[in-house]
Formats: sequence, C-alpha cells, structure tokens
Amino acid sequence: MEFYKDLLKIEKSKFKIVLGIVAVIISITWFIARIKQNGNLNTFDWIYGIFFGLQGILNIMEGYGISSSRIFGKAFISIDDEKIQIKTHVFSKTQILYWKEIKAINYKTNFFVFTSKNNISTNLKLSEFDYLSIKEIKKTIREIAKKNDIKHDIK
Repeated sequence: MEFYKDLLKIEKSKFKIVLGIVAVIISITWFIARIKQNGNLNTFDWIYGIFFGLQGILNIMEGYGISSSRIFGKAFISIDDEKIQIKTHVFSKTQILYWKEIKAINYKTNFFVFTSKNNISTNLKLSEFDYLSIKEIKKTIREIAKKNDIKHDIK
C-alpha cells in the first residue's frame, strides 16, 4: 500500500485569478498615471507598482493552481513498503524512516512516535493535515506495520 500527498497542492480559484488581474491593472494604471502627472517615476512609485504587479502575478499563478512556494522546492509526505518520507515545508530537510529500522509505533493525538531498533524516537506531527488525510495516513501506516510485524497501537 502506498500514500503520497503533495502539501503544496492548492485548488484552482477564479477569484484569485480576477484579484490578480485587478492588481496587475492597478500596477500598470499607477505607472501610466504617475508618468502623465509628473513626467517621471520616483522610488515610491517604482516600489508600489512593482509590489502590486508581483502580487497580481502570484495571485494569478495560485488561481491556476500553481503554488508560489513550489518555486523554492517541494513539501510532501510519502509512505510506501520500504520507507516513510516527510518534508513538511519547502525549506525543511526531508526526514526518512525505513520500515526495517522501526521497532514500535505509538499513536498519540495528532502525532506518531516511531521507535527505532536502537531506541531512538522520531515524531511525525499530523497537525498540518486535514482529517481525511490523517485517516488515510493512519490506515496506511497500520497496514504496513502489520505486514512488517511492527508493534503498534493504531486503531
């Protein structure tokens, strides 16, 4: 059994696309209005225009379902018959737990405690996941733990 969840996946949103287009239009309009009014742009105008333009572009990207965080890396949880891989944020390091090294699994409210064969404990916090994902993670870990004869208290 396998489980994979991309933590950066976002739903498409027409509202964000419209909001992004409005921000880009405001940015362009700001530049045109300030040039007509003063003949040139000062530092504030550049910062203001660029800020709204970038914000608009990011909103349009997210509206189409492309996470702006994905530019910097990945965030995911992957569970398969060989290992558990967890990377909760784009800048965090990937944690890898191999099933053959796990002696016991304890489930507490919203997190797992994995105890290795050399008695080192590792926590997997589930607070960042929605309810259905938590149920699926628990089910996957329980089934693989049973298959590998790992002591667990997952219900």
